[in-house]
Parts: sequence; structure tokens; C-alpha cells
Amino acid sequence: MKAQHVRHWEQDDDVVERVLSGLRLSLILDRLYLDTFYRDLTAVLHENAAPTMDEIEKLADRLRGALMPLVAIVLEHHDQPGEASSRTITRARALQEQAPPGNLLPARAHLHQLAMATQDLLKLLRQEDTR
Repeated sequence: MKAQHVRHWEQDDDVVERVLSGLRLSLILDRLYLDTFYRDLTAVLHENAAPTMDEIEKLADRLRGALMPLVAIVLEHHDQPGEASSRTITRARALQEQAPPGNLLPARAHLHQLAMATQDLLKLLRQEDTR
């Protein structure tokens, strides 16, 4: 019987970390119901978006629920967040604690800010995953 040569695998820590990072992001977004999550962002950020007060309440609740898990993942990926990342995280935390205003136009503006903060957190994660 002839001995087979088995190639030794060199572990590349950067590659492993990127793969694990992508898996963590995937798992957290799965918990946030990914299809609904992106549909909500589109419903808010679309140029013709004009949600009613009932829609605003539902969308704001879902987006607020997504902010803190996303912040936690960003902090996990960025050992020492830069100034821009820190501003995004601070803004997300502040928005997460605010209740939507009772009037339609301010409530739409607040909802738009929630969606923008969510989108900015996702951008931070994508930037980290492409490094």
C-alpha cells in the first residue's frame, strides 16, 4: 500500500475571522427576518415612501428591535471603533430609545432616521467583512 501525501493546511487567521464574521452577521440577520428587514428599509427609504401612522409604528418597532443587535455586532467587529463608527453607534442608541413622535410628518422623519442608522450600521459591517 502506497502512502498518500496529505497537504498541510496553513490557517490564515484573517480568512477565518472574515468567515466567522460573515456567519455571525448571517445568523443575526436571520433572527431579524432578513426579507422583512430589507423590505422595511426599502419601505422607509424609497423616494416615494409615505407610510401611515399605523405603518410607522410597526416599522419603527421592528427597526428599533434591529438596532441593538446590529450595534453589538459592530462593536464585536471593531475593537476600537473610529470616530465615524462611534457617531453611528451613538446615534443608533439614541434613536432606539426614542418613541416616535405623535404627528405624522415628525414620525416619518424619525422613522427615516431609524432606517438610516440601521443602514449605516450594515455598511460598517460590510466594510469590516471586505477587509
